[in-house]
Parts: sequence; structure tokens; C-alpha cells
Amino acid sequence: MTTRSDYGAPAVMDRDLLLSVEKPSRYIGGEVNQVRKGPVRCTVGLCYPDVYEIGMSHLGLQVLYRVVNDRPDMAAERVFCPWPDMEQALRRDGQPLRTLEGHVPLGRLDVLGFTLQFELSYTNLLTVLDLGGIPLLAADRGSDDPVVIGGGPCAYNPEPLADVLDAVCLGDGEELLVEVCEAVADWRERGRGDRELLRDALCAIPGVYVPSRYRIQVGADGGTTAFEPLLGAPERVLRRVIRDLDAAPAPHRPVVPFSKTVHDRLAVEIQRGCARGCRFCQAGVVYRPVRERSPETIRSIVARGLAATGAREVGLLSLSTGDYTCLPDLVGSLTASHAADRVALSLPSLRLETLRSGLLDEIRQVRRSGITLAPEAGTPRLRAVINKVFDEQLLLDAVGHVFERGWRGLKLYFMIGLPTEQESDLRGMVDLVARCRDVARSRRKGAQIRVAVSTFVPKSHTPLQWCPQLTTDETALKHRWLRGSFKRIRADIKVHGPFSSFLEGVFARGDRRLGPVLLEAWRAGARMDGWGDHLRRDIWEQVFARSDVDPWAIACRTRGRDERLPWDHLAVGVDRDWLWSEYEAALEAGGCHDCTTGACYSCGVCDPPLVRNRLYDRDAPASRARAVVSSRPRGEPSAPIPTAESGEILDTRLPAELRLRLRIRYARVGRAALLSHLETVSLLQRAIRRARLPALHTSGFNPHLKLTFTDPNPVGMESDAEVFELEVRPPVDEDDVAARLQGAMPEGFTVHSVESVPARSPALGASLRERVYQVSGLAAGPSREAAERLQQPLVLQVERRKGVREVDVASVVRAEPLDGGGLMLTLEPNAGVRPREVVRALVGEGASREVSVRKVAQNVAPWPPAGGKP
Repeated sequence: MTTRSDYGAPAVMDRDLLLSVEKPSRYIGGEVNQVRKGPVRCTVGLCYPDVYEIGMSHLGLQVLYRVVNDRPDMAAERVFCPWPDMEQALRRDGQPLRTLEGHVPLGRLDVLGFTLQFELSYTNLLTVLDLGGIPLLAADRGSDDPVVIGGGPCAYNPEPLADVLDAVCLGDGEELLVEVCEAVADWRERGRGDRELLRDALCAIPGVYVPSRYRIQVGADGGTTAFEPLLGAPERVLRRVIRDLDAAPAPHRPVVPFSKTVHDRLAVEIQRGCARGCRFCQAGVVYRPVRERSPETIRSIVARGLAATGAREVGLLSLSTGDYTCLPDLVGSLTASHAADRVALSLPSLRLETLRSGLLDEIRQVRRSGITLAPEAGTPRLRAVINKVFDEQLLLDAVGHVFERGWRGLKLYFMIGLPTEQESDLRGMVDLVARCRDVARSRRKGAQIRVAVSTFVPKSHTPLQWCPQLTTDETALKHRWLRGSFKRIRADIKVHGPFSSFLEGVFARGDRRLGPVLLEAWRAGARMDGWGDHLRRDIWEQVFARSDVDPWAIACRTRGRDERLPWDHLAVGVDRDWLWSEYEAALEAGGCHDCTTGACYSCGVCDPPLVRNRLYDRDAPASRARAVVSSRPRGEPSAPIPTAESGEILDTRLPAELRLRLRIRYARVGRAALLSHLETVSLLQRAIRRARLPALHTSGFNPHLKLTFTDPNPVGMESDAEVFELEVRPPVDEDDVAARLQGAMPEGFTVHSVESVPARSPALGASLRERVYQVSGLAAGPSREAAERLQQPLVLQVERRKGVREVDVASVVRAEPLDGGGLMLTLEPNAGVRPREVVRALVGEGASREVSVRKVAQNVAPWPPAGGKP
């Protein structure tokens, strides 16, 4: 059995390697709330196969991280796919990819689990395996190799990865992952041995699919011609369902990322599942039935999460947040509890029917987060095909409603390539956007409507899984027409790349023949396919041309009712016959109601009383499904203007006697020195909120803490003398502030002192007198010679964004040699030259690589000045 005791003390990755890549913070670990453990029965690496900023935005990873780490005998550690520069650096130095918590080489893990969120991340998965020293094919792994598993939306057709994954987890993973880890731990404790014994144990777990236990033959057109379970494997694998979301674990101390993530917020899942029945939506099928969390549980999760993270925004997440039956009361209570701390709410999945007046009024009290509405299609007929029916006047009212309440921009989301789409549907899209734009500009000058258009990709287990997808040429032709049409109406449009959508469709609908294609493309250099500027179309086209796989037949072919689909042996609970009936209804533009507001239509998911829709407000469904946006008269104030008497006066309008500046000195060493200035600023803002300091905020559209910093410290340079100022409401105890702030800091940050500065004193930047750096690694002789060079003019040409200019270093820098070797460099404020540039000028390019530079002091003028009057 491998245990954490085998790994030794956690250590940061090689410093020189980290400084050679973009954003070292992606790889260092040590964030607030990360979990480190001692010896355990099973260590699992949780991998989101994309970069850190994407993976750390994924709520599912945080949930599973908590579930595993709540077990005293198990440990979960995180790993993400490195950016290409780090991949090259690791290969150059012969270093393995490691986890963030304990920096464990991936090959030493017991389990490595991948979140299969997006088909174009499959090459990233191979990159992670290879950099971790793990054989790419399951058949090549031995008893000492990790067990490689996958889960998530793409797990419902994992056949392209069948040769890579040891097992696939279908459905809700909170219980399933722990059961898999227990099976692996038991197998290892029995002496490992034949991995077939492990496959026997995994096959016995409900919801686990072991691809090697199934023999599947595929015809030339991509249809499955033969399917045979082996060695007692079940005929079909049924997904796991958490019956009561209220009892399911939620991350109460989420890991706080260093980098700014794609969704920079505290994410809280308020319900799982959606019964709206949009026919293109895979999530709407595979996450059924609807299961709501109680408002009390949600409020507790939010309160604990904010205290643990210092987040400034809470995202209430579900497939259709507006359908949550207790939403109005929940939003009102959360706003009342947290608006004083300037915590904003975002509701990222609102349907038009649920965009109520009161919701926007509550959301905008602190900060107006972005709003996206998804009409999906441009005409009522095509919306009926996909079962997303609404009155267009409702959309126009909603647009007006948004801009009346102060929003500056709105995003509309559409798809092209939907079944039965005609030219009139595209014209209808342009016309609908033009009408939305007119309404927006009638409400607010300079209002912006942005349009995002993606290509429909048929997904497994949906009513439209039998449909063909557009070819790349068809997609490109429609893109050209749409760009010209939107240019004429002066609306911005962003489209999804034609080949990217096509490749997604190939792997979404493909079979096991794609496994060798995937491996060959990866070996040829395919990387980060989900990033448009990294997708190598030439590689994929060459690989497909050399293979016996016709990608067009996979993605762009209509499937027949009796054709066996590559995923038919994996069951999500919804009957195949019901999906086919919905497909036929789509072709006739027939409707399907929401089963939480109407009668059950027997899709097959529910098994009352065990598995069923769970709603917390039984009186809400009628209004929940059909709430109408009310529009107030033009010119009517949207909210009372804050006044001093109301106690709601903005922080920036407070008189000087009610504001106090705190000058905070701190150190950042070790891994903390590898953070950029912007990352440090974000980290400090969260720490201030976690410490519950009485901080003041700016006013305006997006309030921020009133913080002031000195010049940024270069990435990689340790500092004992960082300074920032924070405005607070007096009175405060300086020692108490220092203690609370230190308790909220991550590893590597030390608060040295907190002192009060009168509000009328000069700004921090104007008070800065000099910065002092210690240069180590120079012998005494070279140190004296370097100092002597500053006894006469030393002109450097320094390159900045605004161009190249000359700086006489001798006029802005003082150097003092140290007795034992090394230098103390003192730079004047606004010297216009960086310490590393000075060192290179004094000792030469080669010698400068061998020395270290550390900031040891920042001297700030006292206030009031000595011997003078303030």
C-alpha cells in the first residue's frame, strides 16, 4: 500500500523551473483551505484536464475534494493540465507532473480521477498521464500504477477513451468516488497482484463501467454491430443518483485559488436537475430528477463559505436557477445578510420566465454581475423544435427591464445547426437581436448587446442524439452570413470555431475506433484543443486521413431508430423509447411540459418514493414556471437614493473623521514570492474580508476595497518589506487587526505591523522615499567593484511598454558592499529601473544569474514630518 508517508515533506517545485514559465502560481499549491494529510489508505488525485484557472472554477472538483478529505483514511489532492510552456519545461528537466498539495508524482497515486467535462480536453488528459509517468493505455498498467478513472458529463459516452480509462463513474459522484477508492485500497492491501481482481471489484459497484469488460464491434458507418459483456459484467450500467441533495455534502471550506479564475466567486449548488425538457440539453436529461436544497441549508453553506474564502460574489448555481421554488425569499435573505459586506449575488442560469423584477433589484444592490439570456433560436417555430418556447415580447420586456435598472451590457446566446433550421430562422435571429438592441438603447444610452453563437452538437442520451451535425463548410457559410448581417445592424457577434465544433461532435458521438486516432493526434502534437488558438486542424485532418475512421460519418450522419448507438449500454434512467418520441415531436415542433408543474410523462427516471422530484415550496410551481417580467414606467426611480439619514451613505462620501488609513507592512517569502502583483492584490482582498475588518469600499458600478499599494514586486523576488494601505471605519485596535489579518493569510505571508495614518496625510506613493534590496551570492571583491561602478555615470537603456529610454543608474541608485560579500542597493522612488536590471549592469549578465535579490526595506516618510507642521 502506498501511503503519504512515502512522499516525504511537501516541497515547492523547482524554483528556476517555475520562474521559466507563465503564471507559476498555477503549480505551487499552498492556497488557503487546501488539505494536507499524513499516511492514508488511499490517495486520489483529482484532475480537471485544463489549466488551473478553468479547473478551480469547477464546483464538482471542490465537492469531491471535500467528500474524500472528510474521510480520515483517504486524501484528495488536485492536479491540472499544465500550459504548454510548463509541459516543455517538465520534459526538458525530466521532471514528473505532481499534485499541488503534497507535490506527489502522479505515478505514486493510488487513484487518478479525471473530470470529463468537455470532449476537446481529451488530449489534455493524455498529456497529464504522460507527464505523470503513467502508461497511456489501461492494458499497459501494472500493479504499481494508479487506477485511472473518469466521470462527468462526457462519461455518458466514454467510448473514445475506452482504451485509456480503467473505469468510468456514471452519475452523482459523492458516494460513488468513495466506494471506488475503498475498492482500490482493499485491492492494494491484499497485495495488489492481477488488475483483473480489481476490475472484478469495480464491476460490482453500481454505477461503475469498466470498458475492458465489454467486447464491442463497430461497423464501417459507425454503427455498433455487436456488444458483449465479459466475465460477469452487467448488461447495462445505470448511473448513480443522490436522492436528497439537502443531505449531500457541499464544500464548506473551498480552496481559495491564487489566480483569478474564470468564475471568480463562491459557487453554491441550490438544486440539481432540470425538468424543462430542452431537447438539445444533455444535462437536462442526465441530471434528472429535480432535487432542491432547502433555503436553510443554502444560507448555511453561503455563510460558512464566505467566512472561509473571503469571496466578494456568490453564484447560486443550477441548470435553471430561476426555477428554484424558494428563490425570491432566498435572494432577499442572502442580500439582507451579506450586502453590508459588499457581497454580490449572481444568478447565472435564468430563463426569461423567471427573470422577475424583484430579483434584479436585489442583485443590483451591491454589484451588477453580468447577465446572459439564451433565446437559442431566432423564430418561434425553431424554438418549438427544441422545446424552448417563450413569447418574444417577454424577451423584449426583459431586455428593457435589465437596462432600466442600470446594467450597461447584456449577452444573448443562440445556436445554429438545430434540426429543421431554415434561412428564415437565421433572419429571425438577426431581427430579434435588432429589436432587443432598439429596446436597450431606448432605456440606456450606449447600451451594449453582445451575441454569442455556437454550433449545435448532438449529445448522447438526448432526444436529438439521432440528428446530424453541420459540416464545417456549412457552419463557416452561416458564420459569414451572420457576421455580415450583424455588422449591418451594428451588433457584436462571437462565434464558435467550425472545426472545433465539428471535432467536439465527432468525440461526443464516436466509438472505440477513435481511441487510436486520439493517441496518434496527441503524439503528433495536438494540445489544448479547447483553446481556439491552440487547436491544430492540420494535425487532426492528417490523422483522420491516415485512419480508417470517417469523422463526417460519425458527426454528420442521421442515425436510425433501430441503430445501436455507442452509448446504449450506459443507462441514465430515461427510457430510449421516450427519447425517440421526443425526437419525433421535435421534428413536428410539438411541445413537452415541465413535469414539476404538470403531470408525469413517464420518462423513466423517477422511481417514487425513492427517486423523484424534490421541491421545497409546493405552492410555488405555478408562479415558478410562468412568472412574468413587469416593466415600470419610464423615468421612475429604480431604487431610493442612499442618504446620510438612512445610514446607507457611500463609503467614499464619509467625512475624514469617519475614515482611517491603516498602513500594513508584511513579508512574502517562499512560494508566496512566486505570485504576481495582481494575484497578491486579490489574495490580500480575500484575506481582509476573511479577517472581517471594517474596510471601506469605492463607489460605482463595481465597488472595491479602498486599497493602495507601492510599486509591484517582481515575480520570484522575496520581500521582507511590502507595504499597503487600507481605509477602514474607526475605531480599530491595530494589534487586533494585525492578528486577525495574519490568521487569514496563506503560507508565506507574515504581517509585521499595522499603524494608523491620518486621512489627511499624503498618499502612500507620495510618501515613499526609497526601496532597499539585498544582493546575495557575490564575493567581497566583485561586490566592491560593483559598488565602485556607481561612482561615475552608468547609463542604461531600459525597454518599457511606451518604448526605450535611457536612465543614469548612478543618479538614482546607491550601492554599499557588505563585509562578507554582497550588496545593499537603495533605489529612489520612481527610479525608472528595476533591481534586476541594476544587478545585471553592475556584475554582468552571466554573474547576475547566480545571485539572489531580496527586498529588505521600503522607507516611507513619517506624518507629520519631523520638525514641520502637517
